[in-house]
Amino acid sequence: MKTVVSLAIALPFLFYGCAVHRSRGTDSVNKKDVETAGLRSCVREIKSCSYKAVLNADGTISKGMRAGKSSGYDCNSYWVKYNREGYMLADEEYDRFGHMIQSFTCKYNKREEKTGFKRFDSLGRLIVRYSYVYDSKGNRLRGSCYNSGGGIIWESLFKYDHKGNKIEAIAYDSYGNIVWKKMNRYDSYGKITESTNTNNGREFRLFFKYDKSGRSSGFIKKDGKDSLDMVCTVEYDENGDKTVIRRYYPGTAAAWTNKNISDAHGRILNNERFDSNGKRFMRCFFRYDERGNEIEFRMYEVNDKLKTVRNSSYVYDEKGNWIKRTVFLKAVPAYIEEREIQYFH
Repeated sequence: MKTVVSLAIALPFLFYGCAVHRSRGTDSVNKKDVETAGLRSCVREIKSCSYKAVLNADGTISKGMRAGKSSGYDCNSYWVKYNREGYMLADEEYDRFGHMIQSFTCKYNKREEKTGFKRFDSLGRLIVRYSYVYDSKGNRLRGSCYNSGGGIIWESLFKYDHKGNKIEAIAYDSYGNIVWKKMNRYDSYGKITESTNTNNGREFRLFFKYDKSGRSSGFIKKDGKDSLDMVCTVEYDENGDKTVIRRYYPGTAAAWTNKNISDAHGRILNNERFDSNGKRFMRCFFRYDERGNEIEFRMYEVNDKLKTVRNSSYVYDEKGNWIKRTVFLKAVPAYIEEREIQYFH
């Protein structure tokens, strides 16, 4: 039972080690952590602190008490340090009282590949540690997770074909039992066409499809008995942005449709979601400033009942990064977030 609990804690940090306002050493091969966090220029470190907004009698807005998730606001305060290449080295998160909640550190090799990731508790004590090993081509061969005492929690091993496509991934628990296994097949263009997955003894397969432009047009999911379990289809607009995503489950009434309208930069302007009867149950609208930061968000529920309105205004530094954000909920000042940003010279 102890091993199962440890796996439940550890695995989410392998796949979801990323926050809303900054990145905790993500594994993205296309973006660096500073880019994922939406930061411009060579940022060395960033310190953020959130406060409740106070509307004064003269109409001005000032900072009140510190805010945080525990007080109903969307973010805690944090401090993040990056290296010159734009990857996260350290990340500390604080509550509304200024007390540390948790912290993270990352290490990289000379090829900018992440080789280590550690998570600490509020007192700086190690909770969990990850290590990664790569081959000469940059393919990750092994990922290991250890508890605070150095004991293994799980280990994942990866295999690749001669083109560098990942064809197998297997994760073992501390007793050597297979927790999950994934085997992939690819076409001549290096696009994955089939994936067989086994998770705690349950197997399912995914079959992927592509359009004439090589973009994903959806997938089919089958269970271990080769019965159709789910179908997903994808459509695009003239700019190549996803506009419609549909999912339905054969043999049931369950279905879900997601429709997007995006601008020329790929930012979503309008999002609508429909149930199995084609009835819209949610609609969202977005607006952005010239730097791409969200300045308005509106969400409507069933029958177009307005649920949420969020507006934001920004103050920017000379590098183009915002250093102050004021957020309004239904036109009422809610909170102020201030950021101190230091740059490499």
